Amino acid sequence: MYPELLHIGGLTIRTWGVFVIIGFLLAMIWAKKRCRKYNLNPIVIDHLTWIIIITGIIGARIAYVIEHWQTEFASNPFAVLAIWQGGLTLYGGVFLALIVCIIYVKRKGMSLSDTLDAIAPTVMLGLGIGRIGCFFNGCCFGKPTHLPWGMVFPPNSPAGYTFYGIKIHPTQLYSMAACLVIALLLTRIERHDTFRAHTFFYTLLFYGIWRLGVDFIRYYEASAYVWHNLTFNQIISIGLIVFAVIALLSTRYRR
Repeated sequence: MYPELLHIGGLTIRTWGVFVIIGFLLAMIWAKKRCRKYNLNPIVIDHLTWIIIITGIIGARIAYVIEHWQTEFASNPFAVLAIWQGGLTLYGGVFLALIVCIIYVKRKGMSLSDTLDAIAPTVMLGLGIGRIGCFFNGCCFGKPTHLPWGMVFPPNSPAGYTFYGIKIHPTQLYSMAACLVIALLLTRIERHDTFRAHTFFYTLLFYGIWRLGVDFIRYYEASAYVWHNLTFNQIISIGLIVFAVIALLSTRYRR
């Protein structure tokens, strides 16, 4: 693994952060191209993308800190600011970014459904590329496996420290592939589905299904399991799936 890409003087450039930035930048470029299809102002989309990036990172960090306060931050609260070391909970970022996005779009008088449809696949692209950074960082790793593609992570990584010398699921790469496939599926579906906001709802549905499934083979601390063998993220995923199905069926019924 290569958690640290390079050193410039006393500054350490972490691989995780580089891939997260690359993912967001590519997502922004694609979003600006897609805005033409929905007759949206590319400058506003540019501003909105940066707002989503910033609020997404803040929300993801807040959610992670809340989840891991006792185990990681109670004894060293200043570590909350060390975001370059990793430690984000995706759904926290999604929810905060979505709330801020809705407020911003409404204030600009833009179509909320068109805006969400325009950026939904690009978010999947950004998340997929960001997962490559998780792989190099050795975080967001899976449980032990005997499958031939199981990987042994170096002992100086979170994955290797937890499962020393043991093959585990490279769930980071699974998630990378899943997000890219979802982005591709969304672009195919919207060619034949003209219902407004459906691209966004399908995003929630597909990602919710994926996250619900992959968390069964992803490693979590015992505190992450909130109900039987389900993690907090899986509970949220179930909620997203139910919401997306209801939204998709209701819009078709109204038509």
